[in-house]
Amino acid sequence: MSHFQKQILSCLLVFLLLFSSCALLSYHHTQSLRELLALCDCLPSSLQEQEDALLKASELEGKLKKAGTSLAFFVNYEQLNTAYLAAATLKSAAEQGDEREYARAAVALKEAIGTLLRAERLSLEGLI
Repeated sequence: MSHFQKQILSCLLVFLLLFSSCALLSYHHTQSLRELLALCDCLPSSLQEQEDALLKASELEGKLKKAGTSLAFFVNYEQLNTAYLAAATLKSAAEQGDEREYARAAVALKEAIGTLLRAERLSLEGLI
């Protein structure tokens, strides 16, 4: 095998390694965002059981912060900050018992996580 062929093969292997790493990381982020969306669907629709709503809102906020540390390098910070703000508003509304604010924050959080999910999908732009 000539020197040129070895260089081409090495470049192809490095490219394959980079692509597979990006794909694996994107898959991990997508799974964690889907879990957050599932938690949003499990939120109580009203604050009749305020303790349960507060517990789930706190859990959702904690998991979002944990996922956000990894996502911060790969998504737009404003989109991530919107999700953080919606989660904090949801928790605050559950603590205060504000039914209208709770419903609005739940919808805003679900939309923000959906936006992050669309932004995190594997694409050519993400690879570049």
